[in-house]
Amino acid sequence: MNIKDLFFKEDEKPLDRYITDGGFCGIFRTIGCIGDSLSSGEMESLNDKAEKGYHDYFEYSWGQYIARNIGSKAYNFSRGGMTAEEYCEGFAKINNFWSPKYECQAYIIALGVNEIFRKKWER
Repeated sequence: MNIKDLFFKEDEKPLDRYITDGGFCGIFRTIGCIGDSLSSGEMESLNDKAEKGYHDYFEYSWGQYIARNIGSKAYNFSRGGMTAEEYCEGFAKINNFWSPKYECQAYIIALGVNEIFRKKWER
Protein backbone atom coordinates (compact mmCIF):
# COMPACT_ATOMS: atom_id res chain seq x y z
CA MET A 1 0.00 0.00 0.00
CA ASN A 2 1.22 3.46 -0.90
CA ILE A 3 0.48 5.99 1.87
CA LYS A 4 0.13 8.75 -0.74
CA ASP A 5 -2.98 6.98 -2.06
CA LEU A 6 -4.71 8.00 1.19
CA PHE A 7 -4.01 11.73 0.75
CA PHE A 8 -6.69 13.94 -0.76
CA LYS A 9 -6.00 15.16 -4.25
CA GLU A 10 -6.42 18.81 -5.20
CA ASP A 11 -9.35 18.21 -7.59
CA GLU A 12 -11.05 15.59 -5.42
CA LYS A 13 -14.67 16.09 -4.32
CA PRO A 14 -15.79 15.04 -0.80
CA LEU A 15 -17.75 11.98 -1.97
CA ASP A 16 -15.29 10.77 -4.62
CA ARG A 17 -13.93 8.18 -2.17
CA TYR A 18 -17.00 7.49 -0.08
CA ILE A 19 -16.26 4.49 2.16
CA THR A 20 -19.29 2.24 2.57
CA ASP A 21 -17.75 -0.71 4.39
CA GLY A 22 -16.31 0.85 7.56
CA GLY A 23 -12.82 1.17 6.12
CA PHE A 24 -9.94 0.66 8.54
CA CYS A 25 -12.39 0.41 11.47
CA GLY A 26 -12.83 -3.22 10.43
CA ILE A 27 -9.69 -4.22 12.35
CA PHE A 28 -11.45 -3.52 15.68
CA ARG A 29 -13.92 -5.85 17.38
CA THR A 30 -15.14 -3.23 19.87
CA ILE A 31 -15.48 0.49 19.31
CA GLY A 32 -16.56 3.14 21.81
CA CYS A 33 -18.23 6.31 20.52
CA ILE A 34 -17.99 9.25 22.91
CA GLY A 35 -19.92 12.32 21.88
CA ASP A 36 -22.96 14.54 21.73
CA SER A 37 -26.14 14.46 19.63
CA LEU A 38 -24.08 13.96 16.48
CA SER A 39 -22.91 10.63 17.96
CA SER A 40 -26.06 9.56 19.79
CA GLY A 41 -28.42 9.46 16.82
CA GLU A 42 -30.53 12.21 18.37
CA MET A 43 -33.68 13.11 16.48
CA GLU A 44 -36.27 15.82 16.90
CA SER A 45 -39.94 14.97 17.30
CA LEU A 46 -43.24 16.76 17.81
CA ASN A 47 -45.91 15.68 20.25
CA ASP A 48 -49.69 16.14 19.86
CA LYS A 49 -49.36 19.76 20.99
CA ALA A 50 -46.66 20.48 18.37
CA GLU A 51 -44.02 20.78 21.11
CA LYS A 52 -40.50 19.74 20.18
CA GLY A 53 -38.75 16.89 21.91
CA TYR A 54 -35.29 15.42 21.42
CA HIS A 55 -34.48 11.73 21.78
CA ASP A 56 -31.31 9.68 21.45
CA TYR A 57 -31.76 6.77 19.05
CA PHE A 58 -28.46 4.97 19.50
CA GLU A 59 -29.39 2.19 17.09
CA TYR A 60 -29.51 4.82 14.29
CA SER A 61 -26.21 6.50 15.22
CA TRP A 62 -23.26 6.53 12.86
CA GLY A 63 -21.28 4.40 15.37
CA GLN A 64 -23.83 1.60 15.18
CA TYR A 65 -23.96 1.95 11.40
CA ILE A 66 -20.20 1.42 11.21
CA ALA A 67 -20.37 -1.52 13.63
CA ARG A 68 -23.09 -3.26 11.61
CA ASN A 69 -21.09 -2.83 8.40
CA ILE A 70 -17.89 -4.31 9.82
CA GLY A 71 -19.41 -6.95 12.10
CA SER A 72 -18.16 -5.34 15.32
CA LYS A 73 -19.74 -4.17 18.55
CA ALA A 74 -20.04 -0.45 19.23
CA TYR A 75 -20.78 1.08 22.59
CA ASN A 76 -22.33 4.51 22.52
CA PHE A 77 -21.12 6.68 25.39
CA SER A 78 -22.92 9.79 24.23
CA ARG A 79 -25.96 11.97 24.83
CA GLY A 80 -27.52 14.86 22.99
CA GLY A 81 -26.24 18.13 24.42
CA MET A 82 -23.11 16.57 25.91
CA THR A 83 -20.00 18.67 26.45
CA ALA A 84 -16.46 17.39 26.98
CA GLU A 85 -16.44 18.96 30.44
CA GLU A 86 -19.70 17.27 31.42
CA TYR A 87 -18.49 13.90 30.15
CA CYS A 88 -15.23 14.05 32.09
CA GLU A 89 -16.65 15.57 35.25
CA GLY A 90 -19.36 13.05 35.94
CA PHE A 91 -21.40 11.64 33.05
CA ALA A 92 -19.01 8.75 32.41
CA LYS A 93 -18.70 7.87 36.09
CA ILE A 94 -22.45 8.12 36.80
CA ASN A 95 -23.15 5.78 33.88
CA ASN A 96 -20.32 3.39 34.83
CA PHE A 97 -18.58 3.89 31.48
CA TRP A 98 -15.16 3.52 33.13
CA SER A 99 -16.06 -0.10 33.96
CA PRO A 100 -13.74 -2.75 32.43
CA LYS A 101 -16.80 -4.40 30.85
CA TYR A 102 -17.01 -1.40 28.46
CA GLU A 103 -13.32 -1.44 27.53
CA CYS A 104 -12.90 -1.11 23.76
CA GLN A 105 -10.11 -1.61 21.27
CA ALA A 106 -10.76 1.82 19.72
CA TYR A 107 -12.53 5.02 20.70
CA ILE A 108 -13.97 7.73 18.51
CA ILE A 109 -14.22 10.97 20.47
CA ALA A 110 -16.59 13.48 18.90
CA LEU A 111 -17.16 16.21 21.46
CA GLY A 112 -16.84 19.97 21.19
CA VAL A 113 -19.80 21.19 19.17
CA ASN A 114 -21.82 22.12 22.26
CA GLU A 115 -18.87 23.99 23.75
CA ILE A 116 -18.84 26.22 20.68
CA PHE A 117 -22.53 27.03 20.99
CA ARG A 118 -22.79 27.33 24.77
CA LYS A 119 -19.62 29.30 25.36
CA LYS A 120 -19.95 31.35 22.16
CA TRP A 121 -16.48 30.37 20.98
CA GLU A 122 -15.41 31.44 17.55
CA ARG A 123 -15.61 28.76 14.90
